[in-house]
Amino acid sequence: MKLLGWNPCSLVKPYRSDHISTEFSEYDVILCPGTRLRCPHSRNRYTSQHVEHFAINWGWARGEHTNRSAGCSIFLRTGRFRSKEIRRLWDAPQPAQGRQGALRLQRTAFDITPVVIYIAPKPPNCDKVKQWQRGVDLLLSSLDQLLFSLCSRTCPVVFLDCNDCLAQLDGYEGVVGIHACQYMGYVGTCITQIAHMHNLVAVDTYHPCAFTYAGPNGHRSWIDHCFIPEQAQPHTSVRMLTARAARTQLIPDKKLRDHVPMSLYLWFGFGIKRVDEPAVQWDKHVISMCLQRGWRRQEFLDAL
Repeated sequence: MKLLGWNPCSLVKPYRSDHISTEFSEYDVILCPGTRLRCPHSRNRYTSQHVEHFAINWGWARGEHTNRSAGCSIFLRTGRFRSKEIRRLWDAPQPAQGRQGALRLQRTAFDITPVVIYIAPKPPNCDKVKQWQRGVDLLLSSLDQLLFSLCSRTCPVVFLDCNDCLAQLDGYEGVVGIHACQYMGYVGTCITQIAHMHNLVAVDTYHPCAFTYAGPNGHRSWIDHCFIPEQAQPHTSVRMLTARAARTQLIPDKKLRDHVPMSLYLWFGFGIKRVDEPAVQWDKHVISMCLQRGWRRQEFLDAL
């Protein structure tokens, strides 16, 4: 299966989605954070039809942790998928509407759950950092609950524009590959911990991707990442589509600007196996969040 993860900067212009569908027509699933689309009539999501794909769009709305730069979409190739194969849809928490979207696709040949997340950049103003951290915690807690809810048959593919780099972290070996950066911030640390808990790996860090974002002053960084199950990592291939990024970028500049599409080839047939654990009386999500970050601590203590 061919998947693509890319922040297109905006899908507001009517022709933009059709252009992307045509340019990346060979891809079965396209994960797009940062679409800037807004949902009409106060709905959480809506569908749209394009040249080679149909899309499920999660638009932004007014909320404590969202703004006009939010919005997520998942494009599905029309000739490959049918709407009845979408078994379930997930939305972002209401205060962060438009920053997360997910769906489960199930057929005899495969079972896959693509997830797209857009995390806001860390604000330069120190007064807003705590609010930003609450937004990050809300999104990642929602992702953690989503992953816990998945059955063992499905293969989660999580693409994030997390506006942060990843680095190898002591105690979490295997989550991040050898090609990662040498530093990471708050978001990267939280994502690494959650990925380790669910046996996911940042597959792009196992390949020399170099960068996923080109800034206005020539600055390049690696802030977009894709997580898949550890068992699937040997069955994948990742590469960056730099030439296509130049053809599809919105900014009128001869130099490469903004995000670079990440291409992921995933071969099914390897099987996703998870360890069967004995039934316990405790809520695993409450325990994990309490141990990691102190979330829902009082609820856990009350249960004791």
